[in-house]
Amino acid sequence: MKPAQLVKKYGLNKLNWFRKGYHGVLHFHYPVHRAAFEFRKFFGTSHNVIMDFFDSKEHGEWSWCYEDSVRIRDLFIRKLKANPKYLDKLVDIWEEKVIILDRVIARVIRIDLKKLSNQELFEFYKKFDDAYGEEFSYGIAIQDPFTMTTEEFLVPHFDKVISSLGYKNRFIELYTILIQPVNLSFVKAEALDLAKIKLKKTDPKLKQSLLKEHSKKYFWIHSNYAYIPWLDATYFGQQLNKLTLQKAKVAIENTQYQLRKSGTKKKDLIKKLKLDSWSKTLIRVVEAFAYMQDERKKYSMMSNNIIGLFMKEYSSRLKISFEEMKYTYIDELPQLISLDKVKLKVLIKKRKQASAVVATRGSGIFVYEGPDAKKLKKLIYPKTSNSLEKISGMVASTGIAKGTVKVILTFQDMKKMKKGNIIIASMTRPEMISAMNKASAIVTDEGGITSHAAIISRELKIPCIIGTKVATRVFKDGDMVEVDANNGIVRKLR
Repeated sequence: MKPAQLVKKYGLNKLNWFRKGYHGVLHFHYPVHRAAFEFRKFFGTSHNVIMDFFDSKEHGEWSWCYEDSVRIRDLFIRKLKANPKYLDKLVDIWEEKVIILDRVIARVIRIDLKKLSNQELFEFYKKFDDAYGEEFSYGIAIQDPFTMTTEEFLVPHFDKVISSLGYKNRFIELYTILIQPVNLSFVKAEALDLAKIKLKKTDPKLKQSLLKEHSKKYFWIHSNYAYIPWLDATYFGQQLNKLTLQKAKVAIENTQYQLRKSGTKKKDLIKKLKLDSWSKTLIRVVEAFAYMQDERKKYSMMSNNIIGLFMKEYSSRLKISFEEMKYTYIDELPQLISLDKVKLKVLIKKRKQASAVVATRGSGIFVYEGPDAKKLKKLIYPKTSNSLEKISGMVASTGIAKGTVKVILTFQDMKKMKKGNIIIASMTRPEMISAMNKASAIVTDEGGITSHAAIISRELKIPCIIGTKVATRVFKDGDMVEVDANNGIVRKLR
């Protein structure tokens, strides 16, 4: 189907979109497109269409339909009101999917893929792909529509509740406490585990053994949808050497203290406000979805490393480089094995320039490359003016900061970050933590209250505004801005 026909059939240019930018390429991100539909068998409905666009700089833009998200969110709220245990059922099923994925990942790591026939290799890859796709689907299909639209229902709900109790002038402060996650992010958990190794009084041989176990647990922590370093004991040993005993001790004490403090603060506030059962249920949903989102991202990063093992084996069989494999996708691999190599190279060259994936309920997945991919994107998205001097969004972490803008779209962009810079990103991801540690504030196009940017900014205690929709298209490197995260406003100073 030609781009214009697809746009017309699904009315893609008439819908509103959450546009999530990230560092990614076709092969690594292709498996998640089933996420919009796999969940239907449990939930009863799903998204109708999701889209993905990739440019020549390994920048992806994943788009979820706003109208579909609202419909799914509202249905979830109705189900939850009818049965408060519906959330527990969702979490239980998703955790079962996590266990299945864990087992398949362990098997992939053990098996020598070289010994498999072409058919066996593809069937094994599909088995992993099915496990990953189901875990991802159950982890995101309700969580994302809920958290991406909280300003429409969660914020007004708690604004009304808190104001009715006489605390309207403290709304942002109290709301932030109520939605605070109760679990450590995996980024914090890894740092905590490494600090604990530092404080162990063991001989070098035992310490090396501990580092090997640490690497088995966290080998994936710097990976994303384009870059998949497999971190080993040597890497973590280097990080351990940079960590002093005093810093390790302080890190452990501070992390444990902050976790206890935020939990106690939230519990005391809920008691003080005498919240009704529905308000408590909503808080429980936010906590559960924050946990699910962090774990889902962890397994996405881990799965990308596993996908890399299959890609490496297929690159050998297809006689193309690993870099060229990035512009293929799993469903076409049996055909690519027998495809003329000249035609394959031409196809990959077009996809390197631009590619697009449109996943639809009912009609399957459409993949476009080169000029067609560019045309499709141009037909759907309106141009955004960069002449704006002020934009607004949702407060994720309070405070005010002024500084120089650094727009972070890919892993390579992080190299330009300096202490005190303000990160402008479509959304942040775990591999951006080194840049976030240097930031005085964070501003994103997309994201909800359980987003990575929201969680990490609270841990770092820096201002953060999410869901501006246009920040990456309004600001550029070098702009001086003020981030007023007390009022959800970003102003260009010069």
